[in-house]
Amino acid sequence: MKKLLCIALVLLLGLSAVAETRLTVNGSGSVQVSASYALVTLGVRSTEKTVMKAQSKTNEAISAIRKALTQSLLPEEAISTDRVSIQTDYDYSSFGARSNGYQASQSLMLKVEKLDDVGKVIDTAFEAGATYLDGVSFYAADTDEASAEALRLAVKSADAQAKLLADALGLTISGIESAQVNSNSARSAIFNNFSYDYGAQEAKAADYFPTELRADLISVSASVTVVYIAE
Repeated sequence: MKKLLCIALVLLLGLSAVAETRLTVNGSGSVQVSASYALVTLGVRSTEKTVMKAQSKTNEAISAIRKALTQSLLPEEAISTDRVSIQTDYDYSSFGARSNGYQASQSLMLKVEKLDDVGKVIDTAFEAGATYLDGVSFYAADTDEASAEALRLAVKSADAQAKLLADALGLTISGIESAQVNSNSARSAIFNNFSYDYGAQEAKAADYFPTELRADLISVSASVTVVYIAE
C-alpha cells in the first residue's frame, strides 16, 4: 500500500512539474531629470623647439586661464588638472618623419554649477589662452529618486509583457522564480562633436559670437530580467 502511495505521489509531482512553464521577460524603464552641473574639458597645446620652452608656454597659458576663470566665474576647487603630456612633434608631410620640436599639452576639467555660465566659461578660457576644447557633459547631481522610479517602471514593463505573453500562450502567471537588475544608471548629456583646436587670438576676433549651450535632460534608466512561473 505504501509503495502504491509513493508511486502516486511521484506521478502527481511529475504532472505538476510538467504543467509549469517558465517565461523569461526583460523590462526597461526611464525617467528624465534636469541637469544640475556641467563638466567642461579644455586645454592648451604648445609646440616649441625645446621641451622646456613648450612646457613653459603651456604652463603660462594654463595659469592665465585659471586666473581669468577664478576672477568671477568659478571657485578654485571647481578647476582641476585633467591630463598632462609632452611628446615629440613630427611632420609626416614629406618622406619619412621629421621632428618639428616638442608639443606640451595640459587640459583642465571645469565644473560649472551655474548652467547659464557654461558658454561664458568656455569663451573666457579661450580669451585667456586655451587652444582646444574636448567637450562638455551635463550631469544630474542627485538621481536616487529617479533611479528608483526607473526601476519600478522596468518591473511594471516586465510584468505587463509577461501577462501578454502568458495570455497569448493560454497560460496564467502563478508566481516569480527569479528577478535580476541588469542596469540602473544615469546617462549624461554629452556634447563633444564640436571638439576643435584653434588659437586664442581667434576667440578675440571682432566677428566672434559668444558660445551658447543649453543643457539637455538627463535620462535615468533601468532594466530587469524576470523569470515568471506560468501554468
